[in-house]
Amino acid sequence: MPTFFSGLPLHVLVVHATVVLVPLAAAGSGVIAISPAIRRRYWWLVVAATGAAVISVPLATETGDGLRARLEPSTKIARHADLGGELVFFVVPLLVAVTALALLDLYQRPSRRSDGGIMTTEGAATGTARWIRPVSLILAVATLVLAVGSAVQVIRVGDAGARAAWGDERYVTPTGGD
Repeated sequence: MPTFFSGLPLHVLVVHATVVLVPLAAAGSGVIAISPAIRRRYWWLVVAATGAAVISVPLATETGDGLRARLEPSTKIARHADLGGELVFFVVPLLVAVTALALLDLYQRPSRRSDGGIMTTEGAATGTARWIRPVSLILAVATLVLAVGSAVQVIRVGDAGARAAWGDERYVTPTGGD
């Protein structure tokens, strides 16, 4: 993967996808973990956003590695790279958990028969109904925990990256009426 695009480090462009997609996936995952009604309607959108977030993380990491090779070594850059390398270990399990939660929800929904009637899973599989609720609860809690962890980790990575790029730069109040 190239390090620069039109003179701009590609990492700076790619990382914005990660910064948007990971919190979006975390928020969406948290919402559908809490609300079965919203899950039934928007599960596919949340799973797609989480999948896109998963794809964006290694792209950001790879472009960051290319940029890092062209910079003077520093502990701040090393910290940012280490935290960035850990992000995938949050978002991949989040994708697995939210997908499993969505699939379980789809499994337990009544389905339409070809003659227009409705088939339910209750009558045919009474033993199945016993495991659905606890597994659904476990997946919802896991999804929530992973969503919070992913959001926190992406903030940590971004903060470390900003500190690496800007150092101890402080903003001041503009003078002259701005």
